[in-house]
Amino acid sequence: MEDFTSQTYADARTAKDTVCVAICDDEAFMLDLLEEKIKNMLPSAVIEQFSSGRELLEGNTQADILFLDIQMPEMDGMETARLFRRQRKDTLIIFITAAPEYVFQAFDVGAFHYLVKPLSDDKFDEVFGNALLGIGRRNKGRDGDDGDYMMIQAGGVHTKILFKDIIYAEVFNRKVIIHTINGDTEYYGKL
Repeated sequence: MEDFTSQTYADARTAKDTVCVAICDDEAFMLDLLEEKIKNMLPSAVIEQFSSGRELLEGNTQADILFLDIQMPEMDGMETARLFRRQRKDTLIIFITAAPEYVFQAFDVGAFHYLVKPLSDDKFDEVFGNALLGIGRRNKGRDGDDGDYMMIQAGGVHTKILFKDIIYAEVFNRKVIIHTINGDTEYYGKL
C-alpha cells in the first residue's frame, strides 16, 4: 500500500493542472460531506455536485473522479454509470452506497472502487488517495510512453491493452475477457 502524503497529491496535480471531482447523490448532506472530505485532502480540486443521475448525464462533466450513489430515485446509480460510460470512459467511478449487495455489479461498469455508508474516514482517504495516484499515473502516461502493454488479436484485429488500464481479467474455458477502464476486450487463447 502506498503512503498518501501531500507530495503524492502534488504529483497527481502536476500531471494535470486541476483534478475535477463530480459527486452525484440525491441526499444534500452527502453532497456536502463528500465535498468537505475531498477539499480536506485536495484543496485545489474542482468539485461539481449533481443531485440525480439525469442531472449528471445532462451536465456534460469532464470529471476525473466520480463519486456516485447507487440508490437514487428515477435512475439508480448503476444505470447512470452505464450511460455515463458512453460519454466518459476514463473517469474513475467510486460508488458510495448503503447497499453492499451491488458490489459485483460495479465491475460491469468498470468501477474503480465501492464504499459503503456510513463512510470511514480512513477508508475514504485510502480510496480517494489511490484514485489520485491513478490519475497522476494515467496523465503522466499521456505525455509520451504509455507504459507496459500486451498485444492481442481478436476477430482479426490487433489490440494494444495497457497494463495500467486493466481492472481485472477472467477466463471461461478458452475465452479470455480483459476488463479495462475503457471497456471489455474478449479473445480466445491463454491469459
